[in-house]
Amino acid sequence: MPALLGTNAKFILNRNIPHYDNEVIKLNQLTQRTFAGYIFGGIKAELPNNGPSTPSDYIFKVYINP
Repeated sequence: MPALLGTNAKFILNRNIPHYDNEVIKLNQLTQRTFAGYIFGGIKAELPNNGPSTPSDYIFKVYINP
């Protein structure tokens, strides 16, 4: 992602989709575009990556297209 967004971010699982106890999504059970969860936080770096970085307050919706 641009500005290294997502580095050290947290994935927040949509618990309404098929998944194992360890939160791994059961991809073989998805049959259509599915909301998987969110990516939140991490860092935002200046590019090229030789400058300072700051905390990111971005939140991204994640969808899976099987």
